[in-house]
Amino acid sequence: MRYKNERFASIGNLRAVLIAAAPFALIALGQTLVILTGGIDLSVGSLIALGAMVSAWIAIRNPEMIWLALLGAIVAGTLAG
Repeated sequence: MRYKNERFASIGNLRAVLIAAAPFALIALGQTLVILTGGIDLSVGSLIALGAMVSAWIAIRNPEMIWLALLGAIVAGTLAG
């Protein structure tokens, strides 16, 4: 017996998948450039996690200053990288 969901092959589902995959596509694009130039960088995942934790920490303490959370993530990633 085959099951079919009418919402699977829909524009809404395709859009949701593309939105969910966008951050990973950007990371893969950056890693592709690093590998093409002969370098191997395994710290990308750790730096992304560090930036996410720093930005979340700042955003929880200063919810009205989201730009500060983004700046904190960039600074933390730059310093650690």
